[in-house]
Amino acid sequence: MAMLECLGSLCAGIVLNVFTCSIKHLNYLHELEQNLDQLREKFGELNALRNDVKNSVDAQVGRMMTNQVKQWLQIVDARGLEVNQILSEGRQHLDRRCLNGCCPKNCWSSYKLGKQVAKKLSDVDKLLGRGVFPVVAMDPPPSRVQRLPEDFTQTCYHSLCREVGDPRFMSIPLAMFSL
Repeated sequence: MAMLECLGSLCAGIVLNVFTCSIKHLNYLHELEQNLDQLREKFGELNALRNDVKNSVDAQVGRMMTNQVKQWLQIVDARGLEVNQILSEGRQHLDRRCLNGCCPKNCWSSYKLGKQVAKKLSDVDKLLGRGVFPVVAMDPPPSRVQRLPEDFTQTCYHSLCREVGDPRFMSIPLAMFSL
């Protein structure tokens, strides 16, 4: 009797795991339309945030964008192209359904698309969370100091002596004029 209970428990665990795994994958097909709508909405929010960050940077004339902001904007722009492609492909899949829009014509391609939509939805959520920056621009680094020529001190000293015209100045040590 104990062996039957153990076997029943084992079978129930296997069936539960298979069922849970199958439901996850079936949701890619079943929730494709909802996920596409949600992706479109979330990407709209991300695009608005991108524009706000870009406007904040542009408003700070003479300052340069931080590296974090620059990298985030590049990632958002790259994801934007991917999301737009997925959204147009998704619209085509939804338009080509059979049985009055209940079934996809090609289950495998709809499954793959549903999986891509779910991943992009997750990516867009992460980018939305990372898009809040305390500082979007900073002052540019100071320009480099120009090195003076080696004979600059001597040239300045002799020029000064010529201007003053007093021979007493010729005895001033050069060390006083060194930089």
